[in-house]
Order: sequence, then C-alpha cells, then structure tokens
Amino acid sequence: MRNLYARLGRMSLLDQFPPEIQNDDDTVKEIGVDVLVKMIDQIYERKGNHIKGIHFYTLNLEKSIAHIINKSKYLSKVVAKKEVELEQEESSSDEEIDDSITSAKRAAYADRFSTTNKVISDAKAVHNVRMTTSPSSQLKKLISISAGHGVLGKDATWDDFPNGRFGDSRSPAYGEIDGYGPSLKVSSTRAYELWGYPTKKEDISKLFINYLLKKLDCLPWSELSLSPETSLIQEELINLNEKFYFTVASQPAVNCTTSKDKILGWGPSNGFIYQKAFVEMFVSKKEWNENLLPKLNACGSLVSYYYADSKKEFKTNLPFNASNCVTWGVFPNREILQTTIVEEESFKAWTEEAFEIWKEWKLLYPKNSDSAKLIDSILNDYYLVTVLHHDYPNEAALWELLLED
Repeated sequence: MRNLYARLGRMSLLDQFPPEIQNDDDTVKEIGVDVLVKMIDQIYERKGNHIKGIHFYTLNLEKSIAHIINKSKYLSKVVAKKEVELEQEESSSDEEIDDSITSAKRAAYADRFSTTNKVISDAKAVHNVRMTTSPSSQLKKLISISAGHGVLGKDATWDDFPNGRFGDSRSPAYGEIDGYGPSLKVSSTRAYELWGYPTKKEDISKLFINYLLKKLDCLPWSELSLSPETSLIQEELINLNEKFYFTVASQPAVNCTTSKDKILGWGPSNGFIYQKAFVEMFVSKKEWNENLLPKLNACGSLVSYYYADSKKEFKTNLPFNASNCVTWGVFPNREILQTTIVEEESFKAWTEEAFEIWKEWKLLYPKNSDSAKLIDSILNDYYLVTVLHHDYPNEAALWELLLED
C-alpha cells in the first residue's frame, strides 16, 4: 500500500490548476473532486479487496464530499448496496416487531449508513425527513442535500468562498484552522531576529511600515505575506502607521471590477466585484476619543465602527448583532455572493486574540525591561478598532477621513 500511495502522491496536481482558474472557486472545486475521485478509484482498482472504507475529514464542509461519493464508481456502489440492505430490512415481515422499535431501528440504520455529514438548518426538518421517508430514500435525500440540491441543500453551500475570520461567523467555514490558539508563530530566536527589542512607539511603527514595504517577513498578528490588493493602499497604510495607528487588516474600496482582475478578481468568469474600504488597527485611547471618534460620528451612518480594549470593553455605532458585507460578487445565473463580512461577534472574538498576541510578545522580554513596559502600555492604553466606509464609489473616502488633521 505504501508504494501505491507514493505513486498516487506523485500525481502532478499543480498542473491541473493553471493561474487563470485559481481564483475561480467553483472550477477549483470541480477539479479537486475529479482528482479525489480518480485517486479513490485507483486505490479500489489496485487494492479493492483490502479496502474497508474511505475516511473523509470534512470540517463540516461536505458539499464536495457528496459530489465525490456520487461520481466515484466504487463509492456510489457502496451507497447503492446500503440502500438495498435498508430496503430489504424494510420489506422483511418474518417477525412481528413493535412499530416504535422498527422506527428506532430504521433511524439507527440510516445514521449508521449515512456517508456524509447532514447539513439541515431546522431541527424539525431533520425530524420530518426521518419520520416521513424510508431509510433508503432518506439516504439518497441526505446525500442530495449535502451536495447542495433543493431548498434544504442551500445550507450545504457554506463552503462557497470562505474567507477566514472575515466570513460569516454562523458558517462551518468560518475562522482560521489553527489548533494552537493566539500565539506567536515563530520561535523566540526568530522573533528577536524579526522584531528586535522595541523601546518606543516609533520602533513599533517602523516594524509595521517595514512589513508593508515587504522588508519584514511577518508580524506577530500575521505570519503570511501581504495580499496583492494591499499594494493599492500601501501609501495610505504607511501614513496611518506613521501616526501610530498600527494596522493589522484592511482592504481598498472597489466600485466594480471584473472577476478576472489579476489583483482583485475571484469567482466564476464574467462576474463583477465590489468592495467597501475598511481598516482594522490598534489606536491609542486618547487619539481615538479626542480625534478619530468625533470625526467618525460626524459622518453619521456613512461610517461604521467597532472598538474594544484588552479588558473587553466594547462599543459600536451599529445595532446589536448587525453585520456588514464589505466584499461581494455578481455572477451570471447566480445569487449575489458575499465573501467578506465585518460583524460584532467575529470582531469580539478577534479582539481577545489580538491582545493575547501582544501579551505573548511581551513575554519574550524581561519583566521590567523597556520592551516589556512598552508593550504593557499598549495593552493598557490602546483600542483595537475596525472602521469601514460605505461610500465605496469614492475609493479614497475612508483614507482621507482617517488621515485628515
């Protein structure tokens, strides 16, 4: 088996994902399904007698898994076999069995033989599926739902264009896959090499600016390189950091570009992309309360904001649990797709993590050192704020507002 897996592992996957389709999630998923189907079928063809089953790690995103099961000539046979077994169980009348026991047994069989996670938003809908359909038809229906078909299947499309912590917090696709929680993603030795021993706010500002200039590989809050769209607002972000507004996330406003745009494009062909500008940054409480907050409030509903400190004091100018879509796409023959959402629940969760990272950074330095004292002052005297501007046709609106004296 080891040799088989080694040969399968040498399949040239990257060649199947040319650059022109890498931002088209639907096409990428279709190719991914075909790759997995081919791999599974090859395993069965070569070692079928020894295969007891295939395990899928779905992360509650089962739409593609359902497609794999339906397309694989071997896995689809497994499902068909289970359906026959269930039908035979239904038709068996050799013994008289209490109806309640029969119903329970059918439900147990259906659960046992279900090959996908079931994504149905209404608990009553689950009950109705189980009580009004036979186990065999139920199995077909559950796979159909997981594949995204029908009214109930809409909830199986959560995995369309997930976007980390800026996705919908209700979605199984929401959040980053990181089992280690808020922490520095580099060793202590590497951290000293990257970030040195800051002793004043100018040192922190310089680190953020060097990251924006690509002179620094990573920051405590971001171990990844900058996205290409950041280059469109690089100058504005540098100016903010020079004012000691330490930026950790942002995007430019876009009043319609094509889905094939090399920097901003995503999704299927012949689509159009829109974005609202937003920025997430650490700002001193004094600067926020005396300068930024009055300017933002003067804009009324044209600007939305959240802010919180390390002690979880939270405020916003939005109604409770309001959310804002800041990136969306319009595509032929599809509903409008929303990929980036700024909302209260995710902001609160991220605020806690963001300040924990400051604490982790502080632990690198001796307790009473200048570096530890500097970071401690930021923990006590700064807010994490998110500001977004709804006038997306005016692509400079947010930056002019934040940078004006």
